Amino acid sequence: MRIVQLITRFDTLGGAQTHVLELSKALAKDGHEVYILYSKGQEIFGLSGEERIHCIQLNHLIHQIHPLQDFLSLQETKKILRLIQPDLVALHSSKAGIIGRLAAASLNIPTVFTAHGWAFTEGVSTIKQKIYSQIERFIAKKTDCIITVSNYDGQLAVVNQIKPKYLLKTIHNGIHDSTPQRTDREDTLNIMMVARFQTPKRQDLLVDAFAALQIDHAQLLFVGEGKELEKVKLQAEYLCLQDQVHFLGARKDVPQLLTQATIFVLLSDFEGLPLSIIEAMACGLPIVASDVGGVSELITHGENGFLVGKEKNDIHYYLNLLAENRKLREQMGEKARARFVESFQFDKTYKETLEIYEQVALGIGGNYDVSI
Repeated sequence: MRIVQLITRFDTLGGAQTHVLELSKALAKDGHEVYILYSKGQEIFGLSGEERIHCIQLNHLIHQIHPLQDFLSLQETKKILRLIQPDLVALHSSKAGIIGRLAAASLNIPTVFTAHGWAFTEGVSTIKQKIYSQIERFIAKKTDCIITVSNYDGQLAVVNQIKPKYLLKTIHNGIHDSTPQRTDREDTLNIMMVARFQTPKRQDLLVDAFAALQIDHAQLLFVGEGKELEKVKLQAEYLCLQDQVHFLGARKDVPQLLTQATIFVLLSDFEGLPLSIIEAMACGLPIVASDVGGVSELITHGENGFLVGKEKNDIHYYLNLLAENRKLREQMGEKARARFVESFQFDKTYKETLEIYEQVALGIGGNYDVSI
């Protein structure tokens, strides 16, 4: 097949970008021709030597809402699709999802939209939820199939009447099992969070909870960059945590960094199905995470980690419980690893995604529904 992967941004390597990157590599390896379309001025790392993957930068596609640029982006996308003549257009992220589906529909090209979390999810204001759900209901009419990365998002689509249930498919994110295994050392207690410093991530909540730990040898490691970074740095300084809180920046060696962690944390206002948690599970780490979106499909409270709200005392309690009990950390880490091996490996994600792509490209309409 000739497949277009359209995504708004590649300036940060988040869950959606990693998904597109690994999916494109697998498709190309299987002999498919892949075209990745994304915003100009950004570089895609990790694609050197991939003969069947073609990267095309779009001059007018931007993240912000801008009527003129959006119109120009629509025209530009249509022009490129006419030249490529793909069998299928696969779309990721809200802006690319809207423009890409409008462009593809005007050319009668089949489309699959992967929702890496909805813009009308829990944690978003009520007004925005109503606006975004109305937009998605309209644009979903021009979509052959919608893939959600969690059962939570699949059910949210049904409740908001985005698409009939039989035209929805839940495919959990997955990663390759290449993460080095770690060992829990008694002389270190490294709490790590890997996430961009921007909405919906809540590094500030973790700093507050960490300050209450009062464990001298504990270290808090943040991996990532973003517009909220300086604010969190100031927060750590204000709490006199400069010697214990470390900001490692954006890194390409996250799997290796995870081997240095003792506990993994992800605090957010909303989520889809976080790849960072799956990476931590693969590494055999106990996890403390916000109970939002599809996170509970990864973490069973009290089994392979703990699910928390936004209260500092709640977060502190479970961090302290893990910090003081090495045996509990080891047990939860083993169960996290076992769940990853069973349900969240990339081969499973790829196989199910390819099946949908083939069905949609061939015009085999039907029942894509699973587990929602």
